[in-house]
Amino acid sequence: MNTRKQPRKELVRLLCSISDPREMESALEAILTHKEFEEIENRLRIFRLLELDVPQREIAAQLNVGIATVTRGANALRNSRFFDRYSFIADQPDKIQRK
Repeated sequence: MNTRKQPRKELVRLLCSISDPREMESALEAILTHKEFEEIENRLRIFRLLELDVPQREIAAQLNVGIATVTRGANALRNSRFFDRYSFIADQPDKIQRK
């Protein structure tokens, strides 16, 4: 058994068991550092702006992140099967839409 993936599976099971948004926020705040939480929020902003066809350099400047950070986000957006099924709703930053 690959024990390196076990904590990831535990995390996925934990997060999937939470249906209440406030409880999810509490769980994420308990698991993640403030900086990690901010980095995830920034990654979601990057995805949203990329879906709006905002140029990568503009995104980097707007969010005050490196171009490599935006490029990693673009690669994830392009290569992840998750985004085949879900899209960020540009005019509603707190929503993700199933395609």
